[in-house]
Order: sequence, then C-alpha cells, then structure tokens
Amino acid sequence: MAKRPDGLTPRQARFVDEYLIDLNATRAAIRAGYSEHTADSQGSRLLKNAKVCTAIAAKQAERAGKSELTTEWIIERLIENANRAMEAEPARDAAGKPIGIYTYQGNVANKALELLGKHRGIFLDKVQMTGQDGGPLQVAVCRTFVHVTEPAKPPTNRIKATSPNGHGNGRPRH
Repeated sequence: MAKRPDGLTPRQARFVDEYLIDLNATRAAIRAGYSEHTADSQGSRLLKNAKVCTAIAAKQAERAGKSELTTEWIIERLIENANRAMEAEPARDAAGKPIGIYTYQGNVANKALELLGKHRGIFLDKVQMTGQDGGPLQVAVCRTFVHVTEPAKPPTNRIKATSPNGHGNGRPRH
C-alpha cells in the first residue's frame, strides 16, 4: 500500500477520520475496511501506532482551532452559566435585552461550579481503600520458588474409574 506524506497508509488515514466521528476504535476499524472479526484488535493496535496517534491529535487540534473551542472559551461559558443560574444576571429575550426576570436554577449552577472546580483541581475524584475495620490495607507479595530435579512427566489422558463405594477398578469408563 502506498504511504502518504504523513506516513500513513490510506486505510490508516481512513481509520483516523472514522475514529474522530465517535472515538470508537472498533467501529472506526470496521468503517475503514478492516474485518469485523479482527476490528477490535486492529483498532487497539492502530491506537498504539505513533503515526496514527499523531494524526489523530493533529486533526483534533485542527478541529478545535476551526471551532474556536478553547479552554478559555469553555471556562467563560461555565462562569456565564453559573452567574445566570444563580440569579446574578437577568434572563434575556431573543435580541439579548434583559426582560427583568431573574431565575434560580440550582442544578445548572452546581454543575457549572463543579466543572470549574474540577478544572482548578479543587474537586478530585479519589478512591480510598482500607483494610478490615477501616484499618490500613495490607498487601502481601508472595513468591514461590520451585526446584525441579527431574523433567516433568507428561500428563496421562486416562481417567480412573471409581465404583460407587469410591474404590477404583483401574479401568477407564466407556
């Protein structure tokens, strides 16, 4: 397959475009022409490919630049939503003029403030593990060393038959 200037094959380039649609590697691999039976492993493999990752990042940056979706823009909108939701700004009509009504939307304000707090590192999702009765978690690392003096015997495929009283007669059941 001929490679492009970015070093990708045509199918890899198609995968990059398809991946950016829904960020699902398996579906992107199928749409790019990889077999449905191997799409899961192909998608995973492609996401580990440095050239594919570089192409994905470049296209994402290009899209962000086109849409002017920057961190600053998002933060400004979150602050705006929080202020509106907490009655700091009046509701506006379609022309943007204040209509003199202030509304309080606690759920909108809380979500905006939560996202702003996460951006600032105020709210961190933490997982805390404790041991028995809230005590410290105990971790044990066990290593087993096996000393082999003789080569292992190959397993036999014989099944020893047993009688109802638990004694075997040595013959396999048929």
